Amino acid sequence: LDEVQAQRRLTIIRVVGICLLSIFVNASYALARPSIESLFTEAYGAKMYPRAWLVVAVGVTITVILYNKLVASRPLSVTFATTAAIATALLALVYTLRRLDVPGATFALYIWKEIYIVVLLEGLWTLANSVFRTSAARWVYGLFCVMGSIAATLGGLALTPISEHWGTETVPLLVMPCIVLAGVTPLVMARFGADAERPQKMKTDFAAGFRVVFQSRYLYLMLILILVVQVVITLIDYE
Repeated sequence: LDEVQAQRRLTIIRVVGICLLSIFVNASYALARPSIESLFTEAYGAKMYPRAWLVVAVGVTITVILYNKLVASRPLSVTFATTAAIATALLALVYTLRRLDVPGATFALYIWKEIYIVVLLEGLWTLANSVFRTSAARWVYGLFCVMGSIAATLGGLALTPISEHWGTETVPLLVMPCIVLAGVTPLVMARFGADAERPQKMKTDFAAGFRVVFQSRYLYLMLILILVVQVVITLIDYE
């Protein structure tokens, strides 16, 4: 009975922890995306977007490869916290450079915005996949998505009054505490023994990931869907 209660306690902590992660990460992007894109458009206009997208594509690829190497050698809670700390430090650096009118700082801010969300979302689902079995994921993952959607909606609604009162340039500052809270959450989960139970060292193979995708009709169709969605979103943003 004690073991069952302990397992139930761990499950509750994990559900609450991943819900909080989803809230903080999605709220941060709801604030970062519109404000930074507005600053980018004001600084460069639409003509610079294609160049920025090319840099983002290269930057995301390199960053994800480095992230996978980090995951392979460290606990997931530490990896996520480290990633969040790096993302926060880079945002503070680029934001400061922009305030100092350093050339290219706004461009770098846009690149940061596109890369950090990819890494944090990958970290979020990596954590979730490591602590929930398929049977639990079938019901609890929907809750994570709902909490993230609510946070993104509230963040979007709050953006207009914040921008009108303090200005668009101040909005990225509000992204920092969201990322910090996201980084702390897995460490708190680990403190209560609800972190991921996995080996410290794992062998990662970038090509093997693609082989898994193309060997599964389900994953292959999901990949096509993701590609189509990303192309459509990019075209709409450009218009």
